[in-house]
Amino acid sequence: MKFPLPEYPQEGQYDDPVQYEMAVMQFGVDCMSVLVQYDKWVNCEQITDIAHASEAAHLQAEADKWQQEVEEAKEYQASEGERCPKKWGHANTAGSCRGVDLRWQEGVEGLCILCKMR
Repeated sequence: MKFPLPEYPQEGQYDDPVQYEMAVMQFGVDCMSVLVQYDKWVNCEQITDIAHASEAAHLQAEADKWQQEVEEAKEYQASEGERCPKKWGHANTAGSCRGVDLRWQEGVEGLCILCKMR
């Protein structure tokens, strides 16, 4: 037991009733001291729990924010690739699409159809 209470004094152990009353009063003081220590311990545990919960919530919020940024970056990259697949990995400038693609206008050298639409 972390906070043991003192034993209540037995009246038969005291010859003088005044000594017994003093022992009873001391018992009350000792009990109050133990209860105060217990209350402090409970408060410290609650504060520690609150601090840990707050820290965990903060770390989770950071992780969620980071995850959202990663997902947004993936979505952006995917949308860029859909608009002009030849641009993937190149500078984002109009007209950088070159090569054989079904979206090219037949017989026209230069821009792909998607780049022309921008």
